[in-house]
Amino acid sequence: MYTELTQLPLLQGMNAAEITQIQKQASIYNTNGTNIHICTQGEVCNRLYLLLKGSVVRRTSSAQKDFEFEETLFAPWVIEPESLYGLHCMYRSDYITAETCTLMTLEKPEMAKLFTRNDIFRMNYLNLLSANIQYLKEQQMQPYTSCTAKRLIYLIRTLSSVSYGSKTMRIKMEDLAAYMNETRLNISRLLNHWQDQNLIKLQRKEIHIPRLENLISHALASH
Repeated sequence: MYTELTQLPLLQGMNAAEITQIQKQASIYNTNGTNIHICTQGEVCNRLYLLLKGSVVRRTSSAQKDFEFEETLFAPWVIEPESLYGLHCMYRSDYITAETCTLMTLEKPEMAKLFTRNDIFRMNYLNLLSANIQYLKEQQMQPYTSCTAKRLIYLIRTLSSVSYGSKTMRIKMEDLAAYMNETRLNISRLLNHWQDQNLIKLQRKEIHIPRLENLISHALASH
């Protein structure tokens, strides 16, 4: 367990005594299999979840419930550290186990104690928040392009926590075209081309991307 803890970005740089102390303040448990909800979109965030082992599915639904985006995230991972504080302390997505996982939780009062007593933990938390904000800003500040493929790639990257790995979009073709301000025919042609290149798999109302990094490399090199 000590090795897994040292790999977490929040605990890097700490000595054994400091990590042991945090273990005493935290709860560590194993989930039993798949499809177990860790936290839910819109639920109040009053504790920090740290994924030590395994993988989780992050699932985000649009306000109108006409669009669902899903990706797989692997340990070590800190679940939405930005949602613990600020104007709206609520989770932005559902997090569901994809396999048996080991999780550590820190309650909000314990977080406050750590910020006060441990400089390394406080700096690691600030660095993690800064990295998340910088990633988000980078995705939002993409240059305008009339290229449908690039615009769809930018949309997927903006919705993603990381620009690699498995992603799934559940949306009607006409709704995706409306989001993109494109014709349904152009979107359909693009998606079918990507499927012919084995970059995505299309099913009814679903677009599955096995490896986003491969799709990005292909799309940006081709246009």
